[in-house]
Amino acid sequence: MKKANERSYSIIIPMTKQKIVEDVADAMTKHFGGVTIFPSVRGYWRRKGQSVYDENIMLFSARDLKKGQSPVAIFQNDWRFMRELAKEIARKTGQESIYIEQDIIRDVEFVSRKKLKRME
Repeated sequence: MKKANERSYSIIIPMTKQKIVEDVADAMTKHFGGVTIFPSVRGYWRRKGQSVYDENIMLFSARDLKKGQSPVAIFQNDWRFMRELAKEIARKTGQESIYIEQDIIRDVEFVSRKKLKRME
């Protein structure tokens, strides 16, 4: 297990056009190096006394710091990137707001599969 003081970033966008999802995934991949897409995240809230329910997609990326990098400047840049991305998506989709999140990663581990014995 690697002790980390790194960040993860998430954005929830409405399930609208596939092109918008691809654009967000491409932007996050270029910025962070990769993205994980959770294809169905449901939203439910009240607006003007009415219940509103919609289907959304959550995209998730993590910042993997390299040895010697200054985390404060990088994390601030990452947050600016996510805010600008959210503003652009809100404009394209007509949403009042877009949810973004930054979270601290304390521990992280990539678990590899064990080498399997070959069956005879």
